[in-house]
Amino acid sequence: MAAMARPTIVPMRVRVTVPEAFMVLHLRMKIVEEQTSALVRDLEELGIDGQSLEHFHSETSETPAHHPAISPVQARVAFVGENTLWKNCEMLVNRMCRLESVVQTLKSNIFRLQAEKELNSKHTAQWEQCLNALHEEHLQEMKTVQQEAMKLHQQLSDMKEAEEKAKEVQRPSTALEITTSSKMDVVAAAEKLRNTKQKINCRLQEVSTGASSAVGD
Repeated sequence: MAAMARPTIVPMRVRVTVPEAFMVLHLRMKIVEEQTSALVRDLEELGIDGQSLEHFHSETSETPAHHPAISPVQARVAFVGENTLWKNCEMLVNRMCRLESVVQTLKSNIFRLQAEKELNSKHTAQWEQCLNALHEEHLQEMKTVQQEAMKLHQQLSDMKEAEEKAKEVQRPSTALEITTSSKMDVVAAAEKLRNTKQKINCRLQEVSTGASSAVGD
């Protein structure tokens, strides 16, 4: 508590060290300005458009090029009077604090963007792997459907051949039984083929919906 009661040291009382302190402060702020410019470029490379960074550019509009280095000798000449010295130091301190705050904000944004980019890459890779597996499964199911279609075609051919034979031997009752049995087999095979196609279409619809949801996230 006693330390807090000590009077504030006026900058003019420092005298010999004031120009050197001003020089150190100026160099430190120059480094912060360079870091800010580099971080803004990094954000632009990560895909942030220029409009989103306008407020950062406005905060750092006073670039190092507009503030040339001041030597200690020049600083001693420039500091004439207590008010001038205090205003110059206060201006540099405020400017440096503002730039350091901008740098921390930019660093946080870059870290967040990099994390999102890594997560999106992993998520995309997982979806691609899932889609490839489903595509392979779809090919296998289509192959099965083609085989069943060939069997159905063969059954139709056999049925037609049986009908022709029945007509040749003139046995209507026998031919009718064969035709009825063959037709039932054809209907059952056609129903099975239709169900298989419906399952494939439903699965493809689920994959498309999942992929659309992943892109939207």
